[in-house]
Amino acid sequence: APRSLTLCMVGDILVHEGVWMSGESGGSRGYDHLFAQVKPHLRTADIAIVNQETILASTAFDLSGYPTFNGPVEIADAEAAAGVDVALAATNHALDMGFAGIQAELAYWRERHPAVACTGIADNQADYDSVAILERNGIKVAVLNFTESTNGIPVPAAAPYCVRLLDRAKVEADFAAARAAGADIT
Repeated sequence: APRSLTLCMVGDILVHEGVWMSGESGGSRGYDHLFAQVKPHLRTADIAIVNQETILASTAFDLSGYPTFNGPVEIADAEAAAGVDVALAATNHALDMGFAGIQAELAYWRERHPAVACTGIADNQADYDSVAILERNGIKVAVLNFTESTNGIPVPAAAPYCVRLLDRAKVEADFAAARAAGADIT
């Protein structure tokens, strides 16, 4: 019998100061309002993806806006509550808070929302070498994420795996890894 799935993607979630301020009230933060209009679509999709353009590392750094962004982790909470399954994080802003920002964001996703795959950034070589595979309706979907640049911020020599750059060899390796993992769709 034919198999199918639905995919929904939203973004870019580019967290300028006005965006993070829109969710501040009485000493707390909440950002469900950012996804109110798309939540029904995200919730009914088999796979919901968000392009998280800017790093979410407020557990480690103060909030900041242009040109080096750092957004509140509560935006990740709102994304998860809206039904997001995958957060794409390999963007030109991935290194705005350096490797420590990547570590902080990934730690938050893993601790608070382990069911959400955050891909495109990595805090270790093994994660960099693996690909995100989601299975829905008996269909395996590999989700790959790369960025062309990091706005001139160099990838740290001690953590060359921290962001997936748009490199032909890496793209080919990830597609091969997806095939090897049995992905039906990449």
